[in-house]
Amino acid sequence: MAQPKVIVNLYPVLPAGGEADHAARRPIGRDAALYHSVLHGMTDIVRAADELGVWGVSTIEHHLHSEGYELAPCPGVINAYWASQLKRARVGAIGYVVGTRDPIRVAEEMAVIDHLAKGRFFAGFARGYQKRWTSILGQYNDVQATMSDGSAADRANREIFEERVDQILACWTQETVAFDGKYYKAPYPYATGVEGFPARAVAERMGAPGEIDAAGAVRRVSVVPATF
Repeated sequence: MAQPKVIVNLYPVLPAGGEADHAARRPIGRDAALYHSVLHGMTDIVRAADELGVWGVSTIEHHLHSEGYELAPCPGVINAYWASQLKRARVGAIGYVVGTRDPIRVAEEMAVIDHLAKGRFFAGFARGYQKRWTSILGQYNDVQATMSDGSAADRANREIFEERVDQILACWTQETVAFDGKYYKAPYPYATGVEGFPARAVAERMGAPGEIDAAGAVRRVSVVPATF
């Protein structure tokens, strides 16, 4: 039997002296000094976990927690910083709520973090269950939070999630990509490609083969950098 991979997953919570104190200090999530203390306290924790020999450390993605619970809007930024502080442990997020994000931007960001972590980055993806922020940040896809209840919103969330993850993986494994997805297309507009790109001659001569077609339109894109 393989040895289990121990991951320390941190949920940033701003502390208070019980619920009454929490309410009295509303919105505690806006307490910058307290967040600063918690943020750097988390770094102390992951350093200690690294010294203990854990396989990885991770954080979460949640937004708009004015109550001060799960205050984790930027998992990639946290991962990048942790990567500079740790000797052996891998860093990651459990996970990016990809239905609310652009898949190419996710692929790029994670690839950069992988380089900063010198190959010690692991990718985690989630579907999103907190309606308050998922509905807002996912409005351009009309993605809704899901409790995996089999509803129409749940099925659409699943479709978007699976399409996004497949596209991210393609960005990492293929030199160039073209996505004619139900929810996301690249280049855009997909039918014509990106016309009128001023640097098309340079891209055709020095970019990845196949990005520019005979008419000078961008028909595929090369997502850079590649992962470490």
